Amino acid sequence: AERLAVMPTKALVATRALLRDASTRTFDEQLDAERDTQSALGRTHDYIEGVMAFREKRAPQFKGA
Repeated sequence: AERLAVMPTKALVATRALLRDASTRTFDEQLDAERDTQSALGRTHDYIEGVMAFREKRAPQFKGA
């Protein structure tokens, strides 16, 4: 639980939803859903923080935003 608590919350929720719904979608529908999800998450604070932390070689400080 502690490990999950410091991870990017929105990305975890979105990943779980994509996995949950994958069996009800066609392959192309799933690819579209993953593209749209990645596009939306790419504009979040946590995405930017993750990239910056990687570039600065430090641990990220995710805020769930």
